[in-house]
Amino acid sequence: MSADADQGYAFVCEWFDNQSQNLKKFALTYYPANNSVELWDIKAHRMFLKRCPMDGGIRMSDLFIGSTVTVFQRQLNIIAYGNPFTKNVLGTAQQRTLAVILPHAMQDAGKVLDVALSEGFSLGHFRVVSLNQRQALALARESKEGASDDLISALSSGPAIAMELIARESVSAFKNLVQMRAWIGGVRCSNTPAEADRELSFFFGQGGAALSARPRLRDTTLCIVKPHTLREGSAGKVIRSIQESGFTITCAQMYHFDRPAADEFLEVYQGILPSIEFQAILNEMTSGRMIALELSASPQAVTDSSLSYNRTNLDCFNIRSHCSRV
Repeated sequence: MSADADQGYAFVCEWFDNQSQNLKKFALTYYPANNSVELWDIKAHRMFLKRCPMDGGIRMSDLFIGSTVTVFQRQLNIIAYGNPFTKNVLGTAQQRTLAVILPHAMQDAGKVLDVALSEGFSLGHFRVVSLNQRQALALARESKEGASDDLISALSSGPAIAMELIARESVSAFKNLVQMRAWIGGVRCSNTPAEADRELSFFFGQGGAALSARPRLRDTTLCIVKPHTLREGSAGKVIRSIQESGFTITCAQMYHFDRPAADEFLEVYQGILPSIEFQAILNEMTSGRMIALELSASPQAVTDSSLSYNRTNLDCFNIRSHCSRV
């Protein structure tokens, strides 16, 4: 995926302007050679932002259809490729596939994600879902294996984690990884690119929100895996560490806060934290996608201080996550 020094990748993006209450459409061009971007206002037919460096705010792995990127505090939703060159180059390099961590294997989700990211996959979406038998049947019918009783039972037996993974030839690559790691019993993956598109639409498309598991809001805590952790490809390591420390993920969703949402979420800390520290947290929380995790603690995590309260784990949570009581 090399590019000439001045070759850019173009995308069509949408941005909701809170002041005018209008949805605006832009052509974003990203130049990987010097990590710079420019924005063209499609409706007004004029330059909105001249080419300028982003200082690490955007990476090539952040740019895919369905992603959200932040350009000078504006959250831009990428909805399409902007030109044939970008589509031809990235259409193959950014193939999408679905991974479902089945209910009985939920505690292995962090390990699966950690290995996948280490193998070169990028994380597109992440969500805890809960399917009834009718929904499980609808999903199973999308698979070439067909709607077997065992598959329907497995999918509808409790909360599961659905992930969108992105890589070159990701469908075959992740299927091979599942087989090589002997995850077949606990991880379901797409078999073909067409099947992946249908299944990803099922979980993350227009009706996907209805499949989200509801938070317990009882005897749980909230942990937010911050945007820089996702950009660094470390989300799998963080979630794996949390689960191996005896915590269970009861609900999860990926978010991208705009400034008003972040202000409301962090309001309780305003005036308590020093202004500089509060502003740094606010900037971090609006800098990209993050994962909100609702966690419950197993008896082992509650009773064994070496798991839940040692300095290493607390530092990991402070550096990588933002934790508070629900």
